[in-house]
Amino acid sequence: MIDKETMKMNGEKLVKCETCDEVFPYVPQKRFCTACKKRRRYLRQKDYAKRDYVIAKRKTAEAIAKKKAYDYARRNPSKGVEE
Repeated sequence: MIDKETMKMNGEKLVKCETCDEVFPYVPQKRFCTACKKRRRYLRQKDYAKRDYVIAKRKTAEAIAKKKAYDYARRNPSKGVEE
């Protein structure tokens, strides 16, 4: 945590985080501390991954195997498709 006396001596403004009440130096339009910002981003990504249309876009095992065979054939043109 930042030392409040040091910040006051430097003449900088301090702001509290909206969720955890941690004090950090003022930056325009910054409402959350770094830890809370990372946590919110993680939760947002986790929520997005659970959506139906995102789950539908995930590759199946067959699609992954087909792509692997295609990539192998492209890297080794003389050997052909692996069987």
